[in-house]
Amino acid sequence: MPIRSPSTDSAKAPRMSERSNPSPRRVTVLFNPHAGRAKARALPDELVSRLAEAGFAAEAVPDLADACGEANRLHRAGALRAIVAAGGDGTIAEVVNRTEPGVPIATLPLGTENLLARHHGIACDAAAVADTIARGRVVDLDVGRATTEAGSRLFLLMASAGLDAEIIRRLHAGRRGNISHWSYIAPILSAAATYRYPVVRIVGAESPGKEAVAERFARWALAFNLPCYAGMLRFLPEYGRDWTTRASDGRLDLCRFECGGFWHTLYYYVWLLLGRAERIGTRQVEQFARMRLEAADARERIPLQVDGDPCGFLPAEIDVLARRLRLIAPRLE
Repeated sequence: MPIRSPSTDSAKAPRMSERSNPSPRRVTVLFNPHAGRAKARALPDELVSRLAEAGFAAEAVPDLADACGEANRLHRAGALRAIVAAGGDGTIAEVVNRTEPGVPIATLPLGTENLLARHHGIACDAAAVADTIARGRVVDLDVGRATTEAGSRLFLLMASAGLDAEIIRRLHAGRRGNISHWSYIAPILSAAATYRYPVVRIVGAESPGKEAVAERFARWALAFNLPCYAGMLRFLPEYGRDWTTRASDGRLDLCRFECGGFWHTLYYYVWLLLGRAERIGTRQVEQFARMRLEAADARERIPLQVDGDPCGFLPAEIDVLARRLRLIAPRLE
């Protein structure tokens, strides 16, 4: 049952008035009613109340399809202030994949990593998120798109093929309930012991209209839209922490590692954790507007992951949708 703010009923009448409303006041809050933590269940309710105090008509909806459908309808009517993804990076990605371009999205970070929220300084605090919705700034960001035989999937942070994608594949294959940091231990150990590091062939183009001309090879390939990765690993430290311009430049940053095997991976992990990835001699970084990833040996099945979720297997076409995400972020002080 959707949870509405006290002002919701009056805000729903009549729908024809929504289109002419010069200041959108409707907010849809998507939440997971089966979330394991008490905070994950209580904070969306508190956010609805905070928004009502600020004069918004907020509604908490537990169903993804219903929430996104309502947000699309309100956006077309000119009445939507924001849809709030109460969850982690996967929840935000689901909302982006199911809402129309231009729909303003806010987040109440309740996930395991919350990388996008952390990158933009969004706190796990209902009062702060309500203030951001009321007085925050709108940031238009690029979104990546990965297309495989299974279909297309938008991603906000990164797509990768290699060891981490195999870990994600094993994690979700054996998933039982909500995911925590502890959930990764078994798939990490099993993948580290058995993954063969097949070669990934990358063919890239520097701009959307140009033919793909650059050919590269890697044992592990990552295409970053934003420089965010779980576990405090920093793959692109030379770019610093201010990605304001790069996040909307129409390109992805390809980070590839040329060697595979357990000891090379351990070596990579140490430097990534220390934030000194530039010290890794077999790591290469360059920009492409689009790229194709495929197994160098067609007999190999190499998994792909986007934003921490499995996305089928290679081959995959990866490109950029310029300024596809409209994110409501805190004001710059």
